[in-house]
Amino acid sequence: MSIISVFIGYIFIGLGLLSLSQKFLFFLLKLSSRILSSTSLRIFLFVILGLAIERLISIPTWYEEFWRVALVIILLLEAINIVISFIFPNFIQKQTKSYEGQISLIARFVISLFFIILAMGFLFRFYIGPVITSQDCNSDNQVEVYCIVKNPEDLALTPDNNYLIISEFGSIEPLGEVTSGEISLLDLNSKELINLPINFKDKEWGDEDCEMHEQGLLSPHGIDLVRRTDGRYQLAVVDHLGQESVEMFELTNRKNWELDWKGCTKPSNDKYLNDVSLRKDGSFYVSHMYDRDSGYLDFLLASLLKYNTGYVLLWEKNKGFTKVEGTEGAMPNGIAYDEEIDILYVVHNLGDQLVAVKPNENRLLAKIHLSGPDNLILKDKSVWVTTLDHEILDLIIECGVEYITCNLPFSIYELDQFSLEQTQRISIKNSVFGLATVALPIEDKIWLGSFHSDRIATVQTN
Repeated sequence: MSIISVFIGYIFIGLGLLSLSQKFLFFLLKLSSRILSSTSLRIFLFVILGLAIERLISIPTWYEEFWRVALVIILLLEAINIVISFIFPNFIQKQTKSYEGQISLIARFVISLFFIILAMGFLFRFYIGPVITSQDCNSDNQVEVYCIVKNPEDLALTPDNNYLIISEFGSIEPLGEVTSGEISLLDLNSKELINLPINFKDKEWGDEDCEMHEQGLLSPHGIDLVRRTDGRYQLAVVDHLGQESVEMFELTNRKNWELDWKGCTKPSNDKYLNDVSLRKDGSFYVSHMYDRDSGYLDFLLASLLKYNTGYVLLWEKNKGFTKVEGTEGAMPNGIAYDEEIDILYVVHNLGDQLVAVKPNENRLLAKIHLSGPDNLILKDKSVWVTTLDHEILDLIIECGVEYITCNLPFSIYELDQFSLEQTQRISIKNSVFGLATVALPIEDKIWLGSFHSDRIATVQTN
């Protein structure tokens, strides 16, 4: 979402509320009348409008962004109004006098409703360009797709660099009913999906009183893999099935890669988790998005007002969960901890920002505004993150519920690990992949996951 679009949306909400006042509408009419009665002001305003329109249409694809199109139309109408004032000099003054004392409550309500609807467009609509709705599994010149998974929301690379561990996402409330998913393995050479067996071993990590869901079912979300100080590989998985938990597995390679369940942890019942980042001693950071009793309206309001809904938690053995101060935001989502430089990176998805903090010092190091950022990958002194270049209404209007894959535009960012300044950006639109959640660079390709798709994808690095 563009900051300008949000700002204009808030202005129109204010105009909508103020328009219920007859005095305010009279003020606007008189102000317009005074401006349009001055030749110099009209010429000056006409030039400003022209420059603004020229700036708005300066990018080749300006007509694909709702806020630009809507603003161009509004400015054109105002320019036409100025032209009319030159042709009919007394028209505005006569109209202003004719309305004195005659703006009814119904008229004010209609004007107010018009402004509010326009504001909702600026706030909840962004992309209005072409969208490929075909569900065929065909690659294009931007993206190569492999239709072998369901909702590959998060990715991790095995220690031998030959396989991807994939979190096949179920769903989260209030956006959908929680269903089970899978932890699967993708062979990077054959591009085939391989079963990743789960063995139940003695409980060794996590809380003593935590047990895995019956039958070994998972509704996985964020995952993280780390080599522990004892040399073993630990995989943490955020699980939504039943009560929220972080499941702990040891990744082993006897003949093939397998997972040995080693324990789990459960936060308090009001927490709703998203992503996890392990430390080498087995402790971890996990993002708490919002309270479990939050509804769809709460989600929309947080998207609109950007107020804090959650924060990051730290789990440590024998200490349990504690809040990490300075990580509060609107729907904390992807997180990643760089233990060597002691920096915790936190995405605030509904707040449209990524922050870097010193977790032990409650100190903000850097932040960047991004549109709907999601999961994070740390690699080669860079932070990799995907963003959604669209808004909620785009998703509803363009995709609805009938499409397994929703190919709305997104971007991939590589950012500096200290300043979060942009190193490169790859923007994908009108393609065969969408709703990207994670970007994992491997050699000359970037592997992409999605929270709502029947495919995994790759793009070439710049």
